[in-house]
Formats: sequence, C-alpha cells, structure tokens
Amino acid sequence: MDDFFNAAQKLTAGQGDNKQYGFVMPRGTSESVYFLVHLLGAAAAQGSGETLKPNFTDPNAVQAIRKVVDLLKNDTPHTWLDDYSRASAFISCWTRPSPSMVQWSGSP
Repeated sequence: MDDFFNAAQKLTAGQGDNKQYGFVMPRGTSESVYFLVHLLGAAAAQGSGETLKPNFTDPNAVQAIRKVVDLLKNDTPHTWLDDYSRASAFISCWTRPSPSMVQWSGSP
C-alpha cells in the first residue's frame, strides 16, 4: 500500500484548472474510504447494527484513517463524500462540517 500512496502523491501536480490528481475514488463514496482502510489492515468500525461505532481507539485504525484522510485532502479532487447522508457512524463521527457532506479540508 505504501507504493500506492507514494504513487498518488507523485502523480499529483499542477494548480488550478491544470491540477492533475494521483487518485480519484469512483463516485467519492464512504465505501471507498472503508476499502482503503481495510487494505491498510485496519477496521474503521467495530460492532454491527445497533452496536456499530467508530474504531478510533485502535492505533492501527487511527493510523490508517489518517493516511486515507491525508490522501483525500492532498492527492484527490474530492472535497466531500457523495453519500454522507447515508454514511455510517465512522464517517459522521470523524468530521461533521454540515449535515449533507463530509469535507476533508480540516485536520482529522
């Protein structure tokens, strides 16, 4: 996964209308965030159904989530997740800029 993150960083270049991004998530959904966190060997949430909650106490999950958030902030054109209104507890607890989207402009 380090190679992937390094390649995304190296491929991101330019500014404004000429900006090139090293990674783009299909549809910019929270499922892509979960997928990347999982590939980093961590679980973004624990429990299921009524007991589903963010996994912010696991150092591996925190490190993986920070890495994915940094990727979203720096190396993708995404500034929000399109499915925020349907996203799980992980997304809504990580950052709450508005009731309709998750923005990655601030620090996690």
